[in-house]
Amino acid sequence: MNDINKCKNCPYILYDKLTGLLRREAFIEKYENLKKNSEENYYFCIADIDLFKKFNDNYGHLTGDFVLKEFSKKAVEMLQQNEFAGRFGGEEFVFILKGDKERVEIFFNTLIFSGKNKEFNGKKIPDITFSMGAVSADGESFESCISKSDEALYYSKKNGRKQLNFYENILLKKHSYRKTGLDILKTDEEYNNKEKKFWLIILSYKNIESEYYEKGVFHVKSKLNNLFDQVKELVDVHEHYIYKNKALCIIITDITEYELNKKLTPIIENHGDFYGVINGYPGITKFNHLFNDTFLSFNAHEIFKRNQGIVFYNLKSLRATGYNFFIKKNITQAYNFFRRCYFLDKNSAIEIINLTSAMLKKSKSSSAYILLERNKNLLEKYEEYYISTALYFYKTGFFDKTEEIIMEGLKKFPESSLLNRNLKEIRCLTQK
Repeated sequence: MNDINKCKNCPYILYDKLTGLLRREAFIEKYENLKKNSEENYYFCIADIDLFKKFNDNYGHLTGDFVLKEFSKKAVEMLQQNEFAGRFGGEEFVFILKGDKERVEIFFNTLIFSGKNKEFNGKKIPDITFSMGAVSADGESFESCISKSDEALYYSKKNGRKQLNFYENILLKKHSYRKTGLDILKTDEEYNNKEKKFWLIILSYKNIESEYYEKGVFHVKSKLNNLFDQVKELVDVHEHYIYKNKALCIIITDITEYELNKKLTPIIENHGDFYGVINGYPGITKFNHLFNDTFLSFNAHEIFKRNQGIVFYNLKSLRATGYNFFIKKNITQAYNFFRRCYFLDKNSAIEIINLTSAMLKKSKSSSAYILLERNKNLLEKYEEYYISTALYFYKTGFFDKTEEIIMEGLKKFPESSLLNRNLKEIRCLTQK
C-alpha cells in the first residue's frame, strides 16, 4: 500500500494516510472502472460514525484517531473480493459491497458488533457505533449513488442513529406518507375560522434532545405518547401530532382558560421535567400564525425556567419572549413580539418603551421617535423615555439635542447611572 501511495506516476495520493482507505478521487475512479467491467449487483453505502465529536472532545484527538483507524481496520477485514472502502473526510466512509441487501445487513451488523468494548491506552471508551445509508448501484452514476445513499444516511441519523436504511425503503415510505398534522392543520379552513376559539398546546420534557440522541427516536416518541395519554384523560382533544420528534402538539376547543389551567395542573405538579406553552389568545386569526408564535415561545427557554412548567401565551408571555430575543440580540424577533404586545395594549408605557427600543436597534429611528413623542405625556415619568429619545438624536447626528434630552432626564432621575454615563460619552464625543 505504501509503495502505491508513493508511486511517482500517480496524479494524486491514492490512500488516506490515517486509515489506509481509498481517498475520494481513487474511490471514484475504482467505482467507474467497476461499472464498466462488471455485471454483478453492488450496493453503494455511506457511513458516518455516531457522535464522533464526543470522542475528540471528551477523550482527546488521539482517541479520535484510534476510533477512525479501528473502524477502518474492522471494515477492511470484512470486505470480500471486488469490494472496497474509502474515506471521504472526517468520520464519513463509503463502501462498495457485492450482492443483495442481506450482504449489506450482515456487513452493518457485524461492524456494529465489532465496535463494542474498546480500550485505548488502557482506558475503556464508549462503543463505536455508526449510521449507514445504502442504495443499489445498478445502472447508477457515482453522483446519483452518493446523493441517494446520503439521503438514506440522513434518515438513519434523524431517526435515532446506529441503524441502516436503504434508499428504496425510504422512497416507499415517502410515497405512502399521508399528510397529517401540521401540513393539514395550517391549511384547514376549520382552524382558520376566526369565529371559533381554538387552544394550541405544545408540550415536551426537559433534556429531550439529549434523550433523542442517546436513546433514539422510538424512546422519545413513546415518552411523548405517554404524555398525551395523560392529557387526553383530562381534556377533550380535537387533534394531536408529534412535531419533529421533539414536542407534542395538541388542539382542543370549547374550554375556558380557567378550566384548562385547572385540568392541566395535576400533570404540572406530577412532572418536574415537564414544560410547554398554551396559546389561544384572540389576537391570532390564522392557525399558521398561531403555531409559529407558540413555537417561538416554546423555544424561549428562559420563560420556562422562571415559570417551572406551563405558560399561558398571553401578553405577559409575549413580552417575556420578546425580552428573551432582545437579550440574545435577535432584534428582528424581539421587534415582532414587542409589536404584537403594543397592538394588544397600545396604552401601556411598557409596551411602547419595549417596541421603540427594538425599533431603534432595527434602524427604524424615525418611526420610534414619532411613537415616543406621540406618547410623551405617558412616558416622561420613565427614564427609558429619555434614554430612547436621546438615542434617536444621537443616531441622527444631533449631538447637542442628545445632550439636551439627557440633561432633561437627569433633572428627574439624577441617580440614573445610564443617563450619567451617556452624558459623559456625549460630552467626550463633542469635547465639552
